[in-house]
Amino acid sequence: MSSTASQRALDYLEQLPGTTFTKLYQQPSTALAIFRRMLPHLAKTIVMAMLYMPAPFPLSDLETWVKPSSESVRARDKAVSVLQRLRIVFEKPGKDGRPAYVLAPAFAKALRLALTGGGEHRSFGVPSTGEGGDGVTVEYLDSFARKQWEAILYYVVGSANTSLSGGVDISSGTKKLLQNGEFVTIKQKHTAISKQGFEFLLQETNAQIWTLLIVYLQFAAEVGHKPTTIGSRASSLTVLSSSKWTP
Repeated sequence: MSSTASQRALDYLEQLPGTTFTKLYQQPSTALAIFRRMLPHLAKTIVMAMLYMPAPFPLSDLETWVKPSSESVRARDKAVSVLQRLRIVFEKPGKDGRPAYVLAPAFAKALRLALTGGGEHRSFGVPSTGEGGDGVTVEYLDSFARKQWEAILYYVVGSANTSLSGGVDISSGTKKLLQNGEFVTIKQKHTAISKQGFEFLLQETNAQIWTLLIVYLQFAAEVGHKPTTIGSRASSLTVLSSSKWTP
């Protein structure tokens, strides 16, 4: 994801209440996508070190991980800041009187499930039960995801040529989402791209997905999704952001 899209997503997510983060992090796919795409490398290292820690992580221990140079200290402070802004890590008093860090329980549980494949959350979909017993291949999923996303982009462009989009249509909810985000305008039943839509198309795929995810979170209630289902509904977009075909 581009730095601009990452910062925009981070700025928006920072404004969300803690209860919304808890709902988002109930889905392992959401936790994994945020871990993979929004965290600096050092922040990822800190999270992985804490993931199975039985006790808080003292700041004094973290300080031994980085060189005493100003550049290294800035990288450490940035990593901790991002983790705190995303409600992934919380600070609490340590035994030595200095700060210590703990992972948010919801995020830690979801990430452990995502990495180990445990639980029955079905955050990443359900097993294939098609005829013949053959599982859905990675290549099929890659092709399916690409066609679905391209259908959204063609809708933004306003193309009426179904051969270009492979005959794939998008749901009325997605169309409403694109209108709410002001990527398209509807005039006399004709779909036209807006200036913001042109800017959307110029973004890399990963940035486009995160941009649409933010719009979804903003208008979830308007498109008929209850706040209690935000996590499960948003996970379908965030799992796309971590799929192999995105840049």
